[in-house]
Amino acid sequence: MTPEQRALVADAISVYKQIRADIPAALPVWPLGLPGWTDPWIALGLRGREKTCATVWRRPAEESAAEQMLPMPHLLGHDVDVSVLFPHGTKAAIDRSAERGELAVHLPEAGTACLIAMDWKP
Repeated sequence: MTPEQRALVADAISVYKQIRADIPAALPVWPLGLPGWTDPWIALGLRGREKTCATVWRRPAEESAAEQMLPMPHLLGHDVDVSVLFPHGTKAAIDRSAERGELAVHLPEAGTACLIAMDWKP
């Protein structure tokens, strides 16, 4: 592996260590529904009592828009801290619409993904 690849793996392991305690009690969620074979965007998450983590992929499709809305209705009425956990230095941008319980995920390059964390207090 190249030094860059090793650094990416080390980063991924560090992020996993941050969230692993939340995983056993979390339930799976598919904010965009179960993925289809050719869907331009895919999102899979784990929803816990005070945290949801979601991985969002913008697949390499020509018709893929750079932004996707993710419905997260369980965030309505909560003060939520949203952050991109992985990869560090990503060009991903997240904007939360508190009124609609949605996240706007912007991935400028097709064929990329990011892991998003949403923390709140019930």
